[in-house]
Amino acid sequence: AALDLARRLPSTTDPCGQLTHQTSNSSDQHQAVGRIDYQQSTNHSIFGRYMLTSYDEPSPFSLNPDNVLSTATPGLDNMAQSVAAGSTMVFGSNMVNSLRFAFNRTSIHRGSPPWFDPQYLGSNVYSYNPGEMVLTITGGFNIAAGTATTGIFNTNTYQVGDDISMVRGDHQISLGVNTAYWKM
Repeated sequence: AALDLARRLPSTTDPCGQLTHQTSNSSDQHQAVGRIDYQQSTNHSIFGRYMLTSYDEPSPFSLNPDNVLSTATPGLDNMAQSVAAGSTMVFGSNMVNSLRFAFNRTSIHRGSPPWFDPQYLGSNVYSYNPGEMVLTITGGFNIAAGTATTGIFNTNTYQVGDDISMVRGDHQISLGVNTAYWKM
């Protein structure tokens, strides 16, 4: 297995065996924002908004698959979205009701194309992520940093809130409810 691994490392012409290499870095970022406001009547207004943010950075190994040392940096495919909507209703000069809804989503994907795992090198070891392995040579090189293995993290949140505010003489009374649900 060690000899098979050594054959997969980049070669060097340095008489001492020193290898110098660089990794490629290419990323794309995007952001979109939208909002709409609608005055349905003098007593009722509605709004909605949307925001999208994305970040995409291919792993250096996907750009240079001949250099297994470039597996130490993962690729990233991240996205965040946010949607909110609301309604405000005025019931005369002394009562206002506000209803709000929000949804947020994050989708974080981290990883690289497969390179090899211990079984592929000839070692009878179980691999949790086939085609991947983490190897650290103290004072030497790394193949896949611990954070470079495949990871997918999705989170969705839902939120609804309703508030009512009333004025009675010299007093203002506000009541409301807010509920949220997270799914990770």
